[in-house]
Amino acid sequence: MILRRRYFTWAGQESPEPARACLQSAMWTMAAAMSVHGCHFVDHLCVETRHLLEAQGHQIRTMSIDEIPLEHIQAWLLLAHSDLLRMGEHQAMLTAGRAFRLVQMARLYDVDAPDDATPQVSPSATMGTHDDLEESFADAEERRRTFWLAFSLDHFLCLRSESPLTLQEDMIRTRLPAPEANFQNNKQIRVSFLSEALMQNSPSTLSPFAECVVVTALQGRCMTHRRAYMCDGPKTPGTDFWTRHEWLASAVETRLQILAPCSAVDSDPMLLFAHMLAHSAVVFHSNTVQRQAASCRTLDQRLVTGAYERRASVAALEVVRLAKAVPSLSCFKAHPFLPDPLTCAAKFLSTHSNTVVGGNDGVEDLLRVLRDVQTLYIWLLK
Repeated sequence: MILRRRYFTWAGQESPEPARACLQSAMWTMAAAMSVHGCHFVDHLCVETRHLLEAQGHQIRTMSIDEIPLEHIQAWLLLAHSDLLRMGEHQAMLTAGRAFRLVQMARLYDVDAPDDATPQVSPSATMGTHDDLEESFADAEERRRTFWLAFSLDHFLCLRSESPLTLQEDMIRTRLPAPEANFQNNKQIRVSFLSEALMQNSPSTLSPFAECVVVTALQGRCMTHRRAYMCDGPKTPGTDFWTRHEWLASAVETRLQILAPCSAVDSDPMLLFAHMLAHSAVVFHSNTVQRQAASCRTLDQRLVTGAYERRASVAALEVVRLAKAVPSLSCFKAHPFLPDPLTCAAKFLSTHSNTVVGGNDGVEDLLRVLRDVQTLYIWLLK
């Protein structure tokens, strides 16, 4: 989400603007967390970054929505990422919550809204790509990427506890992230909206980041679907449940088919994670049916339940296959939520080891990768 060229133009200043000072401190914090020589300064830098953000927060309360500095929001997101690595998901949710509210206040979900559809917001706030706006493509893209990073972080944190999402899909009018080269070199490209990408069934032209966002949104829909039918306690699933369930299963399967031809999956950490996440969504979706299994009374429903379980078995074993590529990637490039799809697949295989061929071996392979990731996190916390 950081435009490197712009960042380096002001990063060497002795007294950058307050929001930029916050972002710079947050960048130093992340750099220290990923450095052998700087990891001892992480706690101090975290405290300093939070102090700078809190101090500027008093000024932001009096600002209009088009005056909220993007760097301030980016700094909160980076601090939440640091909290996740150092202190766990609960503290990360508290920190990220500050960023999510600022994302909403700054209307980053509305970056590409038509001029006539944006109520009483100045052009500098909408940050669209229309010809009459003076900002460059990279400026708008930086806002898009900041939003989608917040969207993804919100989903990943909530998926762990199946908590309600903060950033909902309903009002999103921000296009998906452009390829990295277009962003950093300010080369304009028109990328689809999330809703359009979810209806796509042709080979993907999206960037790895955008693909990850699409799969994350599908995973979030699967979670929302489960919550809608489980929060009131067990009940007999009706027609609406099965219609929605089958649509989601078809959407995830379509995404897997779109992702399948991607040749860089073993060398691109983001793309690898997107593949794993898509397969774990199949497992998650199957688990929803299993929770309803006691209420499935008809023969057709029981047959459907068995079919979903078989799909989940194939998906879990595919996660095992993909996980074997993780050790060959730099541990510092691993997605911070990589353990989630690994754990999802491991839990499924451990409970279905008697029916899935190679299930026990798959669990051991996944646990081995999880131990490697845990070792990295422990090292970061020292």
